[in-house]
Amino acid sequence: MRRMMLAAVAAVAVASATAEQQFADVKAAIAAFSSATNDTMRRSAYAYARDYALEHVGETAARDVLAQMRTMARSLDKESDFRSTCERLSESTNSIVRFSALMWLCDYARELDAEKTTAFIDARLAKIAAADVPVRAFLLCRRMDARRKLGDEAGVVAAADAIVAFGDDCPWSNYSQARFAQAEALMRKGEADAAETCLSTLLERDEVVSQGTARRLLSLRTGKALQERFVAAIWEKIAAVPFGNAVLFRSRVQSGMPEIVELLVGMGRLDEALGECRVMLLTASSSQWAYGNAVRQTADVLKRLDGNLGRAFAFLESQKTNGVSAAAGLLPAGPAMSDPVRVAEREKCLAFAGENRSSWRALVECSFRLLWADSAEDSMRVAMSAFACAPFSAKELQTCADAVMHPVSVMTRDKSAVAAVRSYLLYGEAGRDGVRGSADDVANPVDVYRSHAGKGAVAE
Repeated sequence: MRRMMLAAVAAVAVASATAEQQFADVKAAIAAFSSATNDTMRRSAYAYARDYALEHVGETAARDVLAQMRTMARSLDKESDFRSTCERLSESTNSIVRFSALMWLCDYARELDAEKTTAFIDARLAKIAAADVPVRAFLLCRRMDARRKLGDEAGVVAAADAIVAFGDDCPWSNYSQARFAQAEALMRKGEADAAETCLSTLLERDEVVSQGTARRLLSLRTGKALQERFVAAIWEKIAAVPFGNAVLFRSRVQSGMPEIVELLVGMGRLDEALGECRVMLLTASSSQWAYGNAVRQTADVLKRLDGNLGRAFAFLESQKTNGVSAAAGLLPAGPAMSDPVRVAEREKCLAFAGENRSSWRALVECSFRLLWADSAEDSMRVAMSAFACAPFSAKELQTCADAVMHPVSVMTRDKSAVAAVRSYLLYGEAGRDGVRGSADDVANPVDVYRSHAGKGAVAE
């Protein structure tokens, strides 16, 4: 019997050692956790991830591991151990790690009643240095939420005031939440003008408004003048991004366009909203959420314009079909938006393209900006110039080709039109056989776009 027990203990030890040894790094441990079929391996993977986070407490990598550990801890009933790890990481000298650990701890605190949550947050605030504004602003926002649950308006406003006092050092998301909390309190007191003055300070910040801003402005029943100022500010802050910062420009477009459409709808400016929907569809990222949201908002505007679901359903169907039969649901291709900001952006982009004829990267960036300026044909021409001067490399040429084909794909939903553009880029106007005047000749991509975009669109 004793011999059997010793053998069993040895087997467990060998299994544990094997589990530890097979994790080349923390990514391997996390992957092993997902694919493991037994708790021994899963617990070993969790322990490896926890030890890694604690060993790298001063490095940003620990933040990335924490998010994975939360899921692992839940499935292994190790919530207490995870909280303990977060407690230790919340003392990190790395502000990113410290912030992430506090975020998870605050999530646990939400499970407590609001008074205990407030006490938890106050205890944390007492330990955070005054100069650590991002963490203090985050904790104060959570305190604001807790006091709101208790119906303590004075407590909500006090937390909001403390956040606003950080000024430009305060992260945008926390600052905007605080300003809206102040405005809501003023509205409840009947001080609408003061509330709008409070919200107008958001326009003084450099950031483009975040998701949900339009909804909150409309729910507070702010005046149209303020709503128009927000629309104009979003346009201007997008256009203000200098050439050479394509990532920031795309980010501002992605976050700002849905808010513009929602505000225009709220103001009853539906024709303008539909034009912005066209731009939003052309500039939405390929992610399911971003493009899907653009499609949903467009269908909603069509429904509101018509008072029925005819065009809205046809448009939604065009998105599913992605073929020639989709033409009946397409959006009209124009006229182009004529607001002063867009007009100036088109002129600026065309001048920039003329000055950077040999830089394919600059031209691709410019072609996207022209889509936002609601000038799809110019965008395609500039993208074709990028294709012409790009290195003879598959990756670079594909990037340029995608920029040429994108407006055709979005506005026609016609595979044959996209294929025609691809053939032009591969073989030129003479087509694959290289003989002009034969059956496989291909039109210039801009002509393909012009002849297909909006073809068969339901009459407005």
